[in-house]
Amino acid sequence: MSCWNFRRMHLLKPTNRKHYRSFIMKRTILIGFFIFTAGALFFNHNPAEAKTNFSKSYAGFYTTPLAAGEIMVMALGGYSNIIVRTKDHVVLFDPSILMKADLDEIKKYGVNLIIYTHDHGDHYEKGTALKLFDICRAFIAVDPSMASYLKKEIPPDKLIVTASGSSYPAGKIKIDTLKGKHIGPIMLFRVTMDGISVFHGGDSAYVNLSTMASDLAFVPTGYPSPTCKPKYAMKMVADIKPQIAIPMHGGDSQHSKFEKLVAKKLSGIPTIILPLYTPQKLVIH
Repeated sequence: MSCWNFRRMHLLKPTNRKHYRSFIMKRTILIGFFIFTAGALFFNHNPAEAKTNFSKSYAGFYTTPLAAGEIMVMALGGYSNIIVRTKDHVVLFDPSILMKADLDEIKKYGVNLIIYTHDHGDHYEKGTALKLFDICRAFIAVDPSMASYLKKEIPPDKLIVTASGSSYPAGKIKIDTLKGKHIGPIMLFRVTMDGISVFHGGDSAYVNLSTMASDLAFVPTGYPSPTCKPKYAMKMVADIKPQIAIPMHGGDSQHSKFEKLVAKKLSGIPTIILPLYTPQKLVIH
């Protein structure tokens, strides 16, 4: 969360699964209240400008021309909610904290694949998942522990229930999976589309990722997850050997520490910090 810092909202660091779930639920409620309050104030102050700015972010992400070897990336809502676009495909990772304006823009442009690494509230919310499916009819890939949440509402030809170490097609997108390490089940994903491979690490601790080599890597650096650390994120990057590494799911200081570790130990790999709702075009060689 490079733009919004909620570190002062908690008094105790979560130390077990039950505590962590409660912690995330309370934080999600607080974040939702913050977004609603701030959004209401801002939109009431200058609704036209607010809508235009928001629309501009998505328009920049979706309409910027892309050639082979180019990819658009944008961070949404904080934590590990990332959207990526290649020449012909769009993938959305861990979309939990989305506003109505997000859904309106996604409905306008579309998504091909939605991925959920696990079921914690900062990564997954059932209502949002069903709304997203309703507006774009995308494939949805999930950790197997989440299958029961969606199998009644999502058609079997659209719901991809994954297993570690397996590969799956989602149209012309290839999905590869590997079990991560967290408080509870978590699946790590690599997607390959239009010749570009993208890794997403949820908020897992370090696990050996030597089988997940990717062109682009999104890795978690910490807060509020008790299993993420900048040094673990750096070790992930060392295994994946991406052309570009992007930190997510952490505070500013953790992202900064990650950048320094990569610069010191993996000097040939550039890092980029994504401000929220700021689309960027990257070139993969």
